[in-house]
Amino acid sequence: MPTESDPILERWNRALTIIRAAGFTVREEWIGGGGGLCEFGGKKYFFSDQSLSLFERIDQAEEAVREIENGLKTRKESSWKTRQKEN
Repeated sequence: MPTESDPILERWNRALTIIRAAGFTVREEWIGGGGGLCEFGGKKYFFSDQSLSLFERIDQAEEAVREIENGLKTRKESSWKTRQKEN
């Protein structure tokens, strides 16, 4: 069983810390193949899909971090907000 000092859990915890620091509420839900960053009702969310493996969820969280960091570096709307407007 993994422990808190396990490198894979460190990656997971580091990604969630960055996501939360950017103002997102983290929700872990059984979505069935979805998830990621979104905004609705004036609030920002990161949905982690519990139907995915831990490795897939880490990839999903690290992709969200890249989107957040890209938005912060360019000072433009990050892709999560752009996708929300398209829907």
